[in-house]
Amino acid sequence: MKTKIFTLLGIVFLFFSCQKELLDLQEDSLQSFSMSSQLTASCEPDFESLHASLPNSVSIQTTANPGDDAYFDFDILNTDLAATGLQGWCGDVDGYLEVEGPYEFNVYSSYEDFPTEEFENPQNFPLVNWILNQDFIGKVSSISGETYTYGMVQWAIWELLDDNNCVNCFYLTGDVKDGWKQNRAALEAVAMEIVDAAVAEGQDFKPGCGQQVALMFIANERNPLNQIIQSIIYTVDVPEKEEDCKDCEGNVTELELKYNGDEEAHIVVKTKDEGVNGSKVVFEGNVAPGGTFTFMGNDENGTLGEEIKVYVDGDYVKIKTDCSEAIGPGLIIEDIEVISGKSSNGAYLCPIPCDECKGGVTSFTVEYTGSSPAQLKVAHKDAVLFNEMINPGQLITLSGSKDDGTFEENNLIFTLNGTAQSAPGHDEGEIHVSCSKPFYVGLPIGDSLVVTAGRSKDNGEMCAMNEMPCDECDGGVTSFTMEYTGLNNATLKVEHKNAVLFNAVVTPDQLITLSGSKDDGKFEENNLIISLNGVVLSAPEHDPGQIHVSCSKPFYVGLPIGDSLVVTAGTSKDNGPICEDIPPMQPDCQECKGGVTSFTFEYTGSDAELIVKDKNGVLWSGSVSNGQEITLNGSKDDGKFEENDLMFILNGVAQSAPEHDTGKIHMSCSKPFYVGLPIGNNIVVTAGTSKDNGPICEKNPPSTSAECDCDGKIVSMAVEYGGPNGATVTVGADENGNNSKTFNNVQTGEILNVTLGDIGNWWYWSVNGNVQGSIHTSCSDDILGNVDAEKSDFGNMGTYPNPEFGSNNGTFLVVMHTDDKGNTCTLDGYNVEVLPMDPTTPDSTECDCDGKIVKMSVKYDGPSGAVIVVTGDNGGSQTFTNVSKGDVITPTLGAVGNWWYYTVNGNLQASIHTSCSDDILGNVDASKSIFGNLGSYPDPADDDGNKNDGTFLVTSHTDEKGNTCSLTDGH
Repeated sequence: MKTKIFTLLGIVFLFFSCQKELLDLQEDSLQSFSMSSQLTASCEPDFESLHASLPNSVSIQTTANPGDDAYFDFDILNTDLAATGLQGWCGDVDGYLEVEGPYEFNVYSSYEDFPTEEFENPQNFPLVNWILNQDFIGKVSSISGETYTYGMVQWAIWELLDDNNCVNCFYLTGDVKDGWKQNRAALEAVAMEIVDAAVAEGQDFKPGCGQQVALMFIANERNPLNQIIQSIIYTVDVPEKEEDCKDCEGNVTELELKYNGDEEAHIVVKTKDEGVNGSKVVFEGNVAPGGTFTFMGNDENGTLGEEIKVYVDGDYVKIKTDCSEAIGPGLIIEDIEVISGKSSNGAYLCPIPCDECKGGVTSFTVEYTGSSPAQLKVAHKDAVLFNEMINPGQLITLSGSKDDGTFEENNLIFTLNGTAQSAPGHDEGEIHVSCSKPFYVGLPIGDSLVVTAGRSKDNGEMCAMNEMPCDECDGGVTSFTMEYTGLNNATLKVEHKNAVLFNAVVTPDQLITLSGSKDDGKFEENNLIISLNGVVLSAPEHDPGQIHVSCSKPFYVGLPIGDSLVVTAGTSKDNGPICEDIPPMQPDCQECKGGVTSFTFEYTGSDAELIVKDKNGVLWSGSVSNGQEITLNGSKDDGKFEENDLMFILNGVAQSAPEHDTGKIHMSCSKPFYVGLPIGNNIVVTAGTSKDNGPICEKNPPSTSAECDCDGKIVSMAVEYGGPNGATVTVGADENGNNSKTFNNVQTGEILNVTLGDIGNWWYWSVNGNVQGSIHTSCSDDILGNVDAEKSDFGNMGTYPNPEFGSNNGTFLVVMHTDDKGNTCTLDGYNVEVLPMDPTTPDSTECDCDGKIVKMSVKYDGPSGAVIVVTGDNGGSQTFTNVSKGDVITPTLGAVGNWWYYTVNGNLQASIHTSCSDDILGNVDASKSIFGNLGSYPDPADDDGNKNDGTFLVTSHTDEKGNTCSLTDGH
């Protein structure tokens, strides 16, 4: 097995090295600088892995300007780079950025391809990298005698990268906003020393291991005032190139070990046999807690022989070094941990793979996490294994004594200060070590002990719970952990009909673990009742007010229980750790998008001569026979074809395809391109890929946006919204957004459909009071599904590309429009009706609802002949029999609580929130309610991965104040 040793566990965010070196003055009075960041000469820097690890973009919030010895302090809010209190530099004088955000920034390394047009002098980034590896700040110049400041470093960066340096130079002198401007000549003279030094010594500079490399964060949006946002420069460690590792072969030749004890210890390492120097000792010395030590083999082959003994203050542990047992990084035996090593093959040892507990525990280590010393006793029915006072942070290792390495008894009893401790999924007061109950790294034993390492007989090193393979719930839940996500403290009670399992006040973010108590680890009863502040909670697809733990109803990591509890971990009897609810698989193929990059076609006729060419030349030519397949690939940098129109000429006759121009096959995906596309009578496309969507499917709807007729002025329009949820959107002719047509509580992905008539050449769309879209409506701009339209601006918040800023951040996508001649154009995949111009008709989401809903009408879309029972969470019930698909039923329960539950033929299909805090009228994407899992309306919870599976549509409701709200679209 050949894998990689990952010595860089993550990018360490350091701004400057703490090491300082004095500056020397050369004879020519030009200051000479040594590298202040520690350069590691023995390693090879790995820019390739660094670049591969960078996210495409990050969200950044600036928190201070000026920063703490930097131009900015800022936080990265997402991706693997997420961190707070970071320091950075401004990359350009142009633009604006103070304490604001968050904004989206694209991420680039200064040593990879980046948009050079964003900087006037991008060729000077090696000089900037040189400066950022010098630790200038706080050093005293040997030229001027002045102390270098962060402002001088910032000014030097601008001087190198920009064509004009700052004029006002705000924020370069700490709290004095314009201090630089007041003392410009003196400060710039000192800052110029940094520039001169970089030019003299930083040409072609590229940082090595132990040094820093500059990253660039370039904004892909503008600020609310439509101003350019300044770019940010930030440094990270240069990673070391990873070396190949191999499994142990022959004998171990060298080891690096770590001592994990609590106090400094005298450590001696001895081999089994004497080495060529006549001694068994390969290491001896005092080692502090957390300290590492390295030693080499001592026999004639340079190996450590069969085994070593590591003595810690006289007590020793054995480590097999003849490769007969797994050895490598991650091996922990009591207080000794293997960090790295090599064997006879010369390669580094691979980390020991972990696995689930199997065959019985042979050894494990627990850490005491209490705040004060305590008496720990570990025993089984025949012997006491440990009985001592332990201190916070202390590690205790226990090992089996049977011939096969396992423990004499399977049930161990842990007591702390005389109180027996328990673990999730184990019997009360006993810790089971046969592996038939969950045993893993991270297993909590009581509140103050946790397993930090372990080995089992059959599988060796144990994994942590999140490293173990998970599976669906099967055989019954044995343990699960919930997180309380509410904002305020609450009383949580968990019980079944025979016992109370938990009853205490919980705080926000608190984790609560519950374990079964039966011999097989399961719960005594399958139905648990969970309440918060006396209100009984429910979960999707479980019976109202009950959480089922037999695994016959969905139980998974991520299961919501009410609005404020969520399952974060769990185990089941037959399958161990329970997985998250897995989203539906993405399709293997999609429609053509972004341009064809390759395609294969089959020739089905008799022998013939075929030429495929574009206007620049021949792409393929030759004889073809029946059944022959030919593949063509694009040659542009993005994988597409050089030209969008290809010509297929068979025996001198140009071939055509449906909905393509005569004699041309179009490759941009604006015309139908799909597997099965016939080209003439004897050629058919059998496979293909497109730039944005990968493999192309067998069918592709006909294109509409390119061929739709639009004449005169657009009077009706529908757009798909891609901004923040819960927004207020207005549209009209006022360019400042003061328009009367309003959509309230708009959700991402919602279709907004409006008929305004001929109100001019521009429709302005605003979001929460800010204009985000200006759409040209004179039919001279191709706006249907075309966010690269020449005149229109589709916004800067959502999920569709915005052509002005060249990035993926538009707010609106036009999916339908009608002109004043009656021509209607609709984007593929959308079914939108043209609305009459009636500005007085209210949207269904704007109706008044106050208090509790007492009466409700729903359109049913499940199987016909059904028995539907509607119940409230605080009483009330109504039954409807022989209900057919399409029927509207009207239960009237009165004010019976916050939830009405709908069952169909005995199965719960919907839980609809009735407190007027959820917009349930015709809104199957309501934030709280679940509308079922049978019919044709989307289910927002998406319980089974099928988006088209709601059973009920609310068509009207009446509250206890008498307010009635009804849909107006014919339901």
